[in-house]
Amino acid sequence: PAAGAAASIGVGRVVPVAALTSLAASGQVRDIMEYSNSQSLIRKVERGDANDVWDIFKPAVSNRKCKLLEEKGVYTFYADKSLTKPQIIFVIETTFFVKVLKISVDKVLDEEGNQDKMEFSGGRRATYRKAEVRLEEGHHIDEIRTSCGLDARYTPQLREMVRQQLDEARRNRKKRQGEHAKLQHQSRTNTTERRERKFKRLEKLAK
Repeated sequence: PAAGAAASIGVGRVVPVAALTSLAASGQVRDIMEYSNSQSLIRKVERGDANDVWDIFKPAVSNRKCKLLEEKGVYTFYADKSLTKPQIIFVIETTFFVKVLKISVDKVLDEEGNQDKMEFSGGRRATYRKAEVRLEEGHHIDEIRTSCGLDARYTPQLREMVRQQLDEARRNRKKRQGEHAKLQHQSRTNTTERRERKFKRLEKLAK
């Protein structure tokens, strides 16, 4: 890959960012934050450590990972340690417009690929997690397949169908969040009104 392609996840061989830039929607990291309310990810964005989705997430294309893809249809990703399994699925589906069938996430690893040994003293600082992913039948990530020297298989029609499904899910999520916020506001308003009524009753009793 091109120099610096691994960004803040500097492990193994990954797909060059130049080959993926067109995939990531503007502000997608903030969409992930909005989806999950991850405080650790929010802090990374506030510090300027995660301005782009590729700062926290990388598809792996080493010889071993490509062989795993070719033989078993398993895609391998390196994800920032702050991302949970649902967040990793969200990133994959909203970036590549595919549907995830199964995901297996390893323990947090350090920059040399060893398990995190941080205890009370010593050890290495964990930086990323490895995720192995199977997609639903007929779903493929051609950007990764072609980087591995494999043929492209994903049809534009299926990709567009998934895009529409995800757009609908996003609208529904926004609607639910809006309704939840409205209920919270109403609850706070009702609580304030009850306190005011109680205070007025106490004032009358004190007179």
